[in-house]
Amino acid sequence: MGQQADTTRHGRAAATAAERRTYERFEDAVVRCLCEDGPLGHTELVRRVPSRVGRSYAADVGNLVLVVTLDLETRGVVERSTGRPGAVQLSALASGWAA
Repeated sequence: MGQQADTTRHGRAAATAAERRTYERFEDAVVRCLCEDGPLGHTELVRRVPSRVGRSYAADVGNLVLVVTLDLETRGVVERSTGRPGAVQLSALASGWAA
């Protein structure tokens, strides 16, 4: 309760500092997975992201991955893969994001 409120990058949802750090860890993990492994579907991301996050979360990892992926898509960092239905890949705009 005593934590300072913060907002996510899209400016809509208020989040505590801890929630913001969790979001940023998942965001980084999703981008790194896509950078290293190419286009991945949701199930593949859910399997790979936890090992890159480095700790366990009580929240549903699948939902966190979905929220982060949709936010990254909205911001143009990732895009739907044309070669694999249901998969996402880094967009051309995201070159250098995970460098």
